[in-house]
Amino acid sequence: MEVRWDVMEGTRVSADEVKARWAYSEIWADRWKAEYADYEPEKVRQGLAFENLSPDEKAHLLFMLMNWRGYVAPEVDKFQIYECQSWTKDQLARTYTIMQMAPDQNSNIPFLSFCICPRFNNKDDPRVQADAIPLETEFVQTEPVIVLPYDEMNLLIDGYLRSVLFMRSPNPEARILVWYPIVPPATASRIEMP
Repeated sequence: MEVRWDVMEGTRVSADEVKARWAYSEIWADRWKAEYADYEPEKVRQGLAFENLSPDEKAHLLFMLMNWRGYVAPEVDKFQIYECQSWTKDQLARTYTIMQMAPDQNSNIPFLSFCICPRFNNKDDPRVQADAIPLETEFVQTEPVIVLPYDEMNLLIDGYLRSVLFMRSPNPEARILVWYPIVPPATASRIEMP
C-alpha cells in the first residue's frame, strides 16, 4: 500500500509507532516473512493501512519486532519523538550504513558507497533483491525509512531495499520519506548486529 505523502510528511509519532510501522513493513515481505513466522504474524490483518490496525495489532507488531530485531530495535527508543521528513537523494546518499552492510562487515560506510560496492553472495542483500526488479519499475514508497543520528553521522537503520530502489530511480529531484528523531538522545552508541 503506497504511503500518502499529504498525510505522512510532517507527521510526528512516538518511538513505539516507528517500531510498529517497521515491523508492519517487514512481516509479509519475502525477505523477512520467514523470520517473523514464529511470532504469529497472522494476528495482524494484512493489506490494511497501518492507521486502521487495532491497538492489539500494533502491540503485537512491537512484540514481533522486539523479538526478531531485538539487537537493533531498542536504538529507536533513544529518541522519544520522530518526524516524517522528505529527503533528497543527496541527503540519503550521505547517510551511513550499519556496520554489517559494509564490505568488511565491521564499519559504517556512506550509503552511496554501499549502493555501488560489490554485492554479498546472499539473497538477503537488498542490492541483490533490487537487481531482480526491472529498472523501469516505478519506485513506490510503502513506508518511511528510519534514520538515526550518531555523533557526526546519520545511520540508515531500516529500509535498505526501499532506499536502493529510490536511489536508482531516474528522477534526480525525487524525495523519500524518512522517520527522523527530533528530540535529542540521552546517549548514543554504535549499532552493531550479531
